[in-house]
Amino acid sequence: MEKPHILLIKTALGKYFYEVGRNEIVAIQDDLFALLSTVMKTGVQPEQDGREVTTQYYNLVECGYLQPCVIEEIRHPLTDELHCMLERKIEKITLQVTQSCNLRCTYCIYSETGNFSQRSHSSLQMSFETAKRALDFCRAHSEDTTKIHIGFYGGEPLLSFPIIRQIIAYSEKIFSGKLISYDMIGQVTYPFWAQNLKPSDLVYRINNFISRMSEEKHPDVVLIRLPLPTIKYDSNNPFDFGIISFIVSQAVHGDGCICCAPS
Repeated sequence: MEKPHILLIKTALGKYFYEVGRNEIVAIQDDLFALLSTVMKTGVQPEQDGREVTTQYYNLVECGYLQPCVIEEIRHPLTDELHCMLERKIEKITLQVTQSCNLRCTYCIYSETGNFSQRSHSSLQMSFETAKRALDFCRAHSEDTTKIHIGFYGGEPLLSFPIIRQIIAYSEKIFSGKLISYDMIGQVTYPFWAQNLKPSDLVYRINNFISRMSEEKHPDVVLIRLPLPTIKYDSNNPFDFGIISFIVSQAVHGDGCICCAPS
């Protein structure tokens, strides 16, 4: 018998195995967990020696658990079309225009606090030449598409606002005839954070920025993410020169609001 197709799970509340073929999680005792760990490491089935733990093992087998993998091949319905899609049907590209951020919130995945698997914030900026090569690649591989979506990512993308403007101008040139849309993942804090501005001035500048963008680009939707509730930034935002969310809420009167509350 082959090695069972399972995933062993250990938590503070107990031990379990996930039976892939049945899509079930089964709670087990410590001794059976240890036995299954050995089986998964060695691939050798235990002998039926009369012990309670091995009896439990083979009882599970008789009930249809601990079965080997029966999957021979995994194929997506579009697998055969993938080459053509990558060559002629690319519709979206996301550009990380900067790795810098003026907030550096501690809960960010790129935070220097407790970050062991992701990059950290840095001063790296994407050059327009790099962005241009990426857009040219997208153009060369989008012959069969009628629309293109370009995303701006960071860091805080607005720290590279001049490059974003160049990218938009170049995109509208090379993608002429296609429907172009844009999105940006940012905090709407730059270039509005100058400390010497009064809240009323910040409200005006943000409102003016959104109004001009709406008039010039005619976006279908403008999404503004407020990183914290409508109160001043707390210790999660160590660089407190960012504007407060309340100011944004006063500057932009949206048609709707999505609230994410902690559980």
